[in-house]
Amino acid sequence: DMYNDFRAQISAGLEKLASNRGQGGLPAAPAADPQPVPEGHASAFGGVKGLLAKLAQDADQADAVINQVFNGGQ
Repeated sequence: DMYNDFRAQISAGLEKLASNRGQGGLPAAPAADPQPVPEGHASAFGGVKGLLAKLAQDADQADAVINQVFNGGQ
């Protein structure tokens, strides 16, 4: 009940902000046509495939060492 009441209060507050934007001391909404900024976009990491392969190899080696220690080399 408390969670639902909290969500209802948030929803009502957001509706009030949306209906009164730019009035009564509330700031106006941002422009409807935002411009993309090239500096704000991250490029994909090209070496992820090799990194994942190396991590999988390291995990296999660690697993082999653990099995050797706990199973006596069996």
